[in-house]
Amino acid sequence: MGLMTSSSSSSSSPTPSSSSLMRTKGRMSITRSTLSLLSSFQQPSHSAVLESIDEVFPPNLLDQRIALSRKDGYWPFISEGEDPPQEFVYGEFDIEFFCNVLERARQLHPNQADDSPLTFCDLGSGTGRLVLVAAALYPWKLVRGIELLPGIHEQAVEKLESCRRNGSSSSRSSSTSSTSGSSSSTTTTTAATSPAPRQPSSSSIGGGSTEPAAASNSELDDYWKQYKQFTVPKSPSDDWLNELSDSLIGDDDDEGDSDDVSLTDGGLYLPDTTNTNTNTNQQAQFGLNVPPEDKLSYSTMNDDDNDSTEYFLGSNHQLPLAPIQLSCGSFDDPYEFFGDADVIFCFSSAMPHHILVDLARAVGRQCKPGTIVLTTEYRLPEGGTITDDVGNGDPSLPHDGEYALELVEELNGTNEATGGESTVFVHRLTQSLVPDGQEPQPLSRPRPNFPIK
Repeated sequence: MGLMTSSSSSSSSPTPSSSSLMRTKGRMSITRSTLSLLSSFQQPSHSAVLESIDEVFPPNLLDQRIALSRKDGYWPFISEGEDPPQEFVYGEFDIEFFCNVLERARQLHPNQADDSPLTFCDLGSGTGRLVLVAAALYPWKLVRGIELLPGIHEQAVEKLESCRRNGSSSSRSSSTSSTSGSSSSTTTTTAATSPAPRQPSSSSIGGGSTEPAAASNSELDDYWKQYKQFTVPKSPSDDWLNELSDSLIGDDDDEGDSDDVSLTDGGLYLPDTTNTNTNTNQQAQFGLNVPPEDKLSYSTMNDDDNDSTEYFLGSNHQLPLAPIQLSCGSFDDPYEFFGDADVIFCFSSAMPHHILVDLARAVGRQCKPGTIVLTTEYRLPEGGTITDDVGNGDPSLPHDGEYALELVEELNGTNEATGGESTVFVHRLTQSLVPDGQEPQPLSRPRPNFPIK
């Protein structure tokens, strides 16, 4: 699968750093805990990465993952007779194309010649598939994944834990509770020490079962009961799933001129300034069950920097993974930090225009100039003004300033999820609200609990 670019330049690959991370009082700092891992890092082949990720995400179970994502994202709307937001459509990006795009993004980063490691962030990371690919492909300082849907976030955590190899006895369990309306649900996951790679279940949608085998989550089971009120074929085809999506989402014509990729900030839909965009508020407004605050984030980094726990992708190649942090939240939430990202990827092919504008503003608010931003099918606005339109006037939030993005390249490659081909727009942030010479930092005060309006 090749990659075609509208412009070309050559650049050497960055030298891997011998640094890693640990968590210190809520912040990430560079340590030497995995000196041997990074200093001896050898970039794996794309074929090794593809073989390893297919072990964790079997291609023949794609329909199952699509069904699970629709249960998590669609049914809170369907139960109320509403159309789900278009951005909840699930798809899996082509791995070969993604690897090529990631390589080009690193080459274009202004610090690519520096020996310090870069940070990658996948906004809308879904079940964590591209997060694992990125973490296996390069010795990043940190790989972040931020996903809005709680059930899908939990699936990503389970996939990540299937990559754990632990030298000491340990386990993890997490509970997700909800008291929305008159119902409540609890989700529990447990990762054993040195788990064996997950084996595909024989009870998949494509195999004749009417219920996904992975739906052990009681919340997802409730959605599935609603899902079965439709006439669901025993072996639903891609065409059937697409028709279901179209019937739930509506006609793309309702979104306006979606083919116009030259966007301007001021000429598009502006967010409702009466609403806050914090994680818990946005998820509650979408009718989603919100995990407790202490379950919103999961990291592969230990507080005590214990080297006994390591993460590898694939049982055959056992590709070592860079540090990973998964968060359940929204890039639209200014308290959800991703400002340290050097390279940002967003599978934006199904995003409406106003979400793209929100994305550009979020990057302009949090990230430093030089950050590479990758979007699919649609380019971001060239710039605009960031005002106090989130956070209910929280004075600690940076606002009232200009941001600017320049389009650097357009990359074309194979991507079955978008009909056979996809275009990735490569942007570089040239102006933001981060003061010159300063590194972006998470907000120093806790996220306030604003009332839902």
